[in-house]
Amino acid sequence: MGNGDAHGKNYSILYAENGPSLAPLYDLMSTIAYVKFAPKHKMAMRIAGNSYLFSRTSRESFSKLSEISGFKSSFILKHLDSIASVICQAARRLAEQLQSDKTTESPIYSKIIDIIERHVQSVAN
Repeated sequence: MGNGDAHGKNYSILYAENGPSLAPLYDLMSTIAYVKFAPKHKMAMRIAGNSYLFSRTSRESFSKLSEISGFKSSFILKHLDSIASVICQAARRLAEQLQSDKTTESPIYSKIIDIIERHVQSVAN
């Protein structure tokens, strides 16, 4: 979605008696949607490789992630494609839901969806 402030420290695991779970997410927004020169907008952390630029993140970036993560490239790309296959539709549904409420309607949702679709096209199979 183009969040240039997405640091690893924003994600935590809660350990409870019934097992670990992902802590509630916070600091989620599309910073790139508010930037005039989006192609030069940087991520807080790179996926893999040398670039922090959203515009330079590609399928190859995720494939390189396998080299440092210990997972097979096919495993990472399979999961990337699985997420990519549903994320645009989910974003459109959420935007419709938010637009239908006077307290959350905003013209920014269509811009965020465009950003998501552009990123999905650059990384999905």
